[in-house]
Amino acid sequence: MNKQLSSSLTFFDKYLFFPIWCGWLGYSTIMLYIKNDPKKYTWFLMWLFGGLLIFIFTHNLKKVTISGDRLEVSNYLKTINIPISEILHIRENRIINFHPISIYFKNPTDFGSKITFMPVSRLFLPFGTHPIHKELDALINNETTP
Repeated sequence: MNKQLSSSLTFFDKYLFFPIWCGWLGYSTIMLYIKNDPKKYTWFLMWLFGGLLIFIFTHNLKKVTISGDRLEVSNYLKTINIPISEILHIRENRIINFHPISIYFKNPTDFGSKITFMPVSRLFLPFGTHPIHKELDALINNETTP
């Protein structure tokens, strides 16, 4: 049984959102410079820092699926399988809107010692623990229980 843990928007956020956002704001900033609008400096700073933040939060996102006793992790170019027993611990960033979840591994994988994914969206409890985080915690606790 396969269960996708990451959002279906992962591909869009990882590969499309950054260039679309930077292209739109970059074009707008250039138009303000051409018109010599005083807002041009503000827009330039929004373009620069906003683009940097979007890049930082999205370029490492992975697609994650549970398949039996393994995690299938993909960056859309390469897919690897990691045993659930390799999970060391899980962290969730509740400050960021999409609550990215990071999984830390006991041993390095082809994607490093940590992977981050954007879990499926939920409508309520924006500051609570995401159900997928709870599910992964329960899964690794069952896995490590003798």
